[in-house]
Amino acid sequence: LPTELHHELFNLLDDLKDVVSLGLVNQHFCKLAPEHVHSRIAGKYGRWANEKLVCVGSNIEPGDFPPGLFSQAQLRAINKHFGSEEPEFGPTMLTLQHLVDSSLLPAWPRESIKVQRLREHFCAAPGVTTAMLKRLGLPLDIDGWDKYFPRDEPWILRNLTTKEFVRAEATAMSQGCVQGPVLDLVGFGEAVITRICWSSSGNGIRGAPKICRGVWAGHRFDITTLVTHLEETGGGAGWTDASEEVANEIDKIWRSNFGKDWR
Repeated sequence: LPTELHHELFNLLDDLKDVVSLGLVNQHFCKLAPEHVHSRIAGKYGRWANEKLVCVGSNIEPGDFPPGLFSQAQLRAINKHFGSEEPEFGPTMLTLQHLVDSSLLPAWPRESIKVQRLREHFCAAPGVTTAMLKRLGLPLDIDGWDKYFPRDEPWILRNLTTKEFVRAEATAMSQGCVQGPVLDLVGFGEAVITRICWSSSGNGIRGAPKICRGVWAGHRFDITTLVTHLEETGGGAGWTDASEEVANEIDKIWRSNFGKDWR
């Protein structure tokens, strides 16, 4: 079979374990496997990409959800799952706090631990050595994110719901803090968290009196390179650069809490 079809065989495998197993079949597959091992591990990052995100406050009233977080059908299903009735108090009214505390939310072990266990699994198999796994591209761990994402390309945070994006250099404390998609100290995480908080309380924080009613609460996000974004969107048509707006909000919060020289 042509090499292209062999790559397609790898593409049909979702599980990293299966990719490694195929790579161990013979020398030919061993040469093809590293790029697929690399892509599967890279895919383990950003597990919340394209998921609706909300940072839930402690004071949540029943039925107080960010706009668009749930459809009516989803609310009926969720209420049915949590539905209970106390003899003295009547039916339980669902709040976001119920979902935060629920076992419905998936628990994701650190991917580095899973990779380590996978290595141990294969090393225990007859005829498999650490050197063979190294040739396949299976690392000791995946804490070194920079091995999987280029540091020399501009990265952006995208709000997939509103079609807005934030440039890495806009939120970073300095250009030297930009390390690919992960920014030192202040970065995309702060850009998201300052806009996805949700609480029924009117309390805010210094510099952000309305932070508890986040304008991005319940929205979907991802992080990608600017080049990929432009390719996917036909040059960015229909998208808005919200970098300056978000950077100003972050600056106002940090300045109010840590002084004008916070950077």
